[in-house]
Amino acid sequence: MKKYTLAEAQDKLEELVTDVTITHKPVLITSQTSNAILLCQDDWDATMEMLYLLSKPNMQNSIISGMRESHRALPTDLDW
Repeated sequence: MKKYTLAEAQDKLEELVTDVTITHKPVLITSQTSNAILLCQDDWDATMEMLYLLSKPNMQNSIISGMRESHRALPTDLDW
């Protein structure tokens, strides 16, 4: 993970935002009192969705079961 001081990150914030959005690689920003991670919103949203789904009882088993199910067993003719 790339690491920048707070002053460095402030100087190139627009470039860092563009970089994390394109590469999906977070950036560590350090200061004397604390640290922070910069990541793109898509990655944040995906992480929050995954945490939400995994917080639901039996959801993890349901997802794994669905991933193992053959697509050939699904109907090909939709009745909407």
